[in-house]
Amino acid sequence: MIPSTRKRSRHVALVSCGRIMEPKILIVDDDPNLLAALRRRLGRKYHVTTVISAEEGLSEIEDQGPYAVVLSDQRMPGLDGVSFLRRLRFQVPDTIRILLTGNVDPATETRAHEEAEVFRFLNKPCTFEDIVAVIDLALGRAAPTQAA
Repeated sequence: MIPSTRKRSRHVALVSCGRIMEPKILIVDDDPNLLAALRRRLGRKYHVTTVISAEEGLSEIEDQGPYAVVLSDQRMPGLDGVSFLRRLRFQVPDTIRILLTGNVDPATETRAHEEAEVFRFLNKPCTFEDIVAVIDLALGRAAPTQAA
């Protein structure tokens, strides 16, 4: 067998019958209404899975991962978003990590960049278009000027 010279993509995609499908996106937030809305809207473009806590997110990644992008809320009961994304950084380093928060203070921002290597912050409230733009940018699908 001749070794492949193709570079391995940084992004994880689903493969079915030899056809590449949309990347897997995991969304972690403790607000079930927000999760339902995101699943409904983003599910048109991506393969979206939602979970209600960081602990469920870790289990989901263990059972169904890897995911191309993980979008996590910062403030959740139990494990907070930065702590969750920091764990992912070591478990699945190729997964792109995005933090969704209603409050970005300088200490949280520094911690998120240094500990979790977060790709981007999204401030609540944000539009679905903003979320799609950042996910597309993370996946290399959009020019930086198109993202919020």
